[in-house]
Amino acid sequence: MLLVPLLVHCGHGMYITDEAAIAALIKDRILQYQNSDWETRQHAVSDLAAQGERSDNKLLEIALIVSSEDQHPGVRIEALKGLAAMKTEKTLERLSDIALSDDSPNVRWQALKALAPLRNPSVIDVFTRCYDSDDWLIREASIEGLMTLGDQAPRDTILTYAEKGLKDPNESVKITTMKCLTVKDDALYPMIKEIFNREKKSSHPLLNASLIALKGYVLDAQTREDVIDLLAHRNLEIRLQALRVLKEDWAMKARTRK
Repeated sequence: MLLVPLLVHCGHGMYITDEAAIAALIKDRILQYQNSDWETRQHAVSDLAAQGERSDNKLLEIALIVSSEDQHPGVRIEALKGLAAMKTEKTLERLSDIALSDDSPNVRWQALKALAPLRNPSVIDVFTRCYDSDDWLIREASIEGLMTLGDQAPRDTILTYAEKGLKDPNESVKITTMKCLTVKDDALYPMIKEIFNREKKSSHPLLNASLIALKGYVLDAQTREDVIDLLAHRNLEIRLQALRVLKEDWAMKARTRK
């Protein structure tokens, strides 16, 4: 990549607004990226990534895509932050490729985490394929992306993977499924209630997550009584979540009576 070296001094990760300074910064950091020291390359890419919201800058887009193939995972992770910020078709494609095929599980996880908040239905296949991983961290990041999509994705797909997440052998995957679940369905309620019943006498994070997932359902009589009991729980967050569930339950019941 042949570039004219224009030197602009900028702290790592600093976001600047002057167009001329941005152009100079990008060219200078691309020049720095040629360094054989991976930390120098990482710092250069960090500065490039901080300008990632400028999706109209093709040179920046190319630089981030190239650096996302760097031999060092630390550099690739910095690059994917910029790719996620740019949100162009090409950067989204590159993020998807990283999530599916990077040699480093950590980089793949970071790519999935970067994709999730974008809520782009075009990458649903990335999340479903990655959920088949034996690595529970990859499954957790995948289920977060799927559940966050909500009504942006086919309902049947979301429900299928919500059920898988609720039945996952890893507790963290179950917790993430319930915390990120935005779709309410009668088929999911018994599964959430089963987890709630197992944990209702505990302070386990699964209890807190099950309360988050129960919010928005009209509760059956026994579950309602059990949630009422939690208003006296020793954990403040559990008490607050229980109150939120009950307030939503009461509001939904009131609406159905009108």
